[in-house]
Amino acid sequence: MSAVLATAIWIAPTVTTAQETSDAGPANGTKQSKKEQNKLGFGQGSFVAVPIPVNDPTFGAGLVLGGGYLFKADEGSNTSILGGGAFGTNKGSYAVALGSGLSLDHNRYNIMFLLGLADLNYDLFLLGEPLEIEQDGVAFQSEFRYSFTKSLSAGFSLQYGLVA
Repeated sequence: MSAVLATAIWIAPTVTTAQETSDAGPANGTKQSKKEQNKLGFGQGSFVAVPIPVNDPTFGAGLVLGGGYLFKADEGSNTSILGGGAFGTNKGSYAVALGSGLSLDHNRYNIMFLLGLADLNYDLFLLGEPLEIEQDGVAFQSEFRYSFTKSLSAGFSLQYGLVA
């Protein structure tokens, strides 16, 4: 039986200035207010961290840690993330990973990458008896996509994986 408990920590810094006046000229609101402009860009993101304790007969007891920085590069783009994670157990298993997903220029450019490294030591239960297994691995994935329209994009992807 496996027990998993997840807790999320969300920290959202805000910037408040004495000049929070709107620069919106005519009633059509062609310009953004200074407060709205301050909510965009890398420096105006939010940090999230997630510790997850695990207790599993296959991998043992341990902890998974994940964290990421979320931000919007510009008003028309999806949320971008830079993140990483780590995992370790009392049976000697560990894994680390770094990754990102960036949406830029009103979703015109989308860039993603993931790099992971793992050394897993676990028990595979066959007919009620544990069989000890050790595996090492490394994985890399990247993708670049250019959007011509909202429904038409082209790009390339590169993937590499090695398990021993």
